Amino acid sequence: MEWGLLFGILLPALLVFLSGFLWQRFPPKKINFLYGYRTQRSMRNQQTWDYANRIGPVMFIKTGIYLMIIDILAYWFMETNTAIFISVVAIVVGLIVGVIACEKKLAQHFDEKGNPKP
Repeated sequence: MEWGLLFGILLPALLVFLSGFLWQRFPPKKINFLYGYRTQRSMRNQQTWDYANRIGPVMFIKTGIYLMIIDILAYWFMETNTAIFISVVAIVVGLIVGVIACEKKLAQHFDEKGNPKP
């Protein structure tokens, strides 16, 4: 077992997980252009911003956990190049799916102007 290779494959997933954990512990207070779940929908007003930055870190934490599981399985059962490829594809797909899920939740809770739905 090559620990360096395993760590290299797991590093992106660990960073996603740790980013989500830190983001959850230290959420952005105000809408800004540097930090937080920043999409057009989430930045409509402070209410959408607060909601998005409550669900965004959860998405990152879950995605990080799923990615670590995928990466470990790929490392154990596949050749090195295939495991690396699977890891890269998984992180891209995982983050895209996570953003889509967050946007759907925002759309369920807020209208197009950012007002809460009844």
